[in-house]
Amino acid sequence: MSLAPELRFVAPAADAFIVDPDTVPEQRLGFLPRYGDERWSLLALTQNPSATDDLIRWAWFPEIFREAFRYATWSLINYPLPDPEMLRHGSAMRSKLSSGRVLKTVNQWSIFAQWLTERGIGTLSRVAAEDLAEFAAHLDKVRGLSRNTATSHLIGLSRLHYYGRFHLPPQDRLVEPPWLSEGLDDYLPAASALGENITEPIAPATMGPLLVWALRFVEEFADDIMTANEEHARLSTTAEALRGYRHPASADGLLAFLDGLKAEGKPVPTATVKGRKLAVPGIFLAGKTGTPAERVHQIMGKPAWRAYIAANPGPCLLEAPVTATLGGEPWHEPFEFYTFTALVRHLVTACYIVLGYLTGMRTGEKGAELRLMQHPAGRAKRIAAGRRGRLRGRPAECD
Repeated sequence: MSLAPELRFVAPAADAFIVDPDTVPEQRLGFLPRYGDERWSLLALTQNPSATDDLIRWAWFPEIFREAFRYATWSLINYPLPDPEMLRHGSAMRSKLSSGRVLKTVNQWSIFAQWLTERGIGTLSRVAAEDLAEFAAHLDKVRGLSRNTATSHLIGLSRLHYYGRFHLPPQDRLVEPPWLSEGLDDYLPAASALGENITEPIAPATMGPLLVWALRFVEEFADDIMTANEEHARLSTTAEALRGYRHPASADGLLAFLDGLKAEGKPVPTATVKGRKLAVPGIFLAGKTGTPAERVHQIMGKPAWRAYIAANPGPCLLEAPVTATLGGEPWHEPFEFYTFTALVRHLVTACYIVLGYLTGMRTGEKGAELRLMQHPAGRAKRIAAGRRGRLRGRPAECD
């Protein structure tokens, strides 16, 4: 987005979008904020499917600085910095930021603005190089930030200085920070003895067995879990659709089901909910018999059925078969409706390990994969099969 020279340093109208809507994917237009909004969503600025809807909140800034930093942020979003200025700073500074980095930078600016306000400084043009040096010391001695985090704050102020030179009005221009000419090192907390990243990597002796079992869990047990998950989702969806349904015959399905169990002397499904044994499994029986959960509780709370249930309690079993084996025996007992979701979490964890380790994707990318794939277990199985195929000289099977 470019401005005519006569419009330079003029803020957009309050009802103007913060970027040209034509540059925003259609499915994200609803997130595009207007310049005068109290909060700015940045989802419209990214096509990353795993991005979260984090917001810039202008209440972060003291009122005296709010509009100055609103305009600086608008410039940050719409204008890249010239490459020669990047070379002055070094490779750690990019010409244009991602939406996530914009959010982090603006949050860091708000901390700086609050610090200035506490010192009685009301405009950026009044900030001296000595003030910036004191703020760097404040990040270390008062806030106790790590070296990496403090570096990020100082780079954010360097960027504010550069934007002041090219895109901000005179009163909002920040003096050149002393670390641009003297180097960052003297303005940062001391480095740790072991280097900045002191987290030990996962040992191969741990990662190897973990990956083997994650692969085995996905390849051998995923089909059973996914089949049961479809039944679990169907029952839950049916129960939700029946909520509030009123009809004289609404309990016919439940009564026929219970009468059949009693005639054969079979147990009645019950559940342990919040520590209460023999609780009425309203959602399970609603989905299974087509009876609203409210009616399930009413009928099963009658004395005749309460007595039968107390003498004949049983689990809420899904009909999905258990086909995989472990040591020649079924790997799991029949799946139970109210405890089944723990297995889904185990499967998602195993998929996460397989996808992350064998593809090298970052956390956000794995999150997008697991949310967008209809069957993440199938994807993980294909990736694992493809990787083994390449190791054996076969064509990969993964897509």
